Amino acid sequence: MWVGTARGMHYIDDQDREAYCFTLTRLVGDDPVDLDECVIGSVQVVAEEQTVEQVKPGMRGWALATLAAGRYGFGRYEVAMGVRDRDGDLDERFGHEVIDWDGDRELIPAGG
Repeated sequence: MWVGTARGMHYIDDQDREAYCFTLTRLVGDDPVDLDECVIGSVQVVAEEQTVEQVKPGMRGWALATLAAGRYGFGRYEVAMGVRDRDGDLDERFGHEVIDWDGDRELIPAGG
């Protein structure tokens, strides 16, 4: 696949490397221990010569932009970062965050 980096365009053979990905899911259900997950978005992250810790900060911003652009409704969402397996599913996870969304923006707990 052709990718753009700070050094210009170049070709990367996806078969020869692990690809990071962000996956956004809506968490559905009343039982916090047994929630159903509905995947609403996933994106491969081209992280040429970057570590997990360098890529991870972009996870939340991507999720918030995806929620805002998709006009998703009130709910609880989870964004996770990991490596895709050969089937394209999220395999090894490097981190995740939960986002409470009001339909327009992230809900922030009131300071107490």
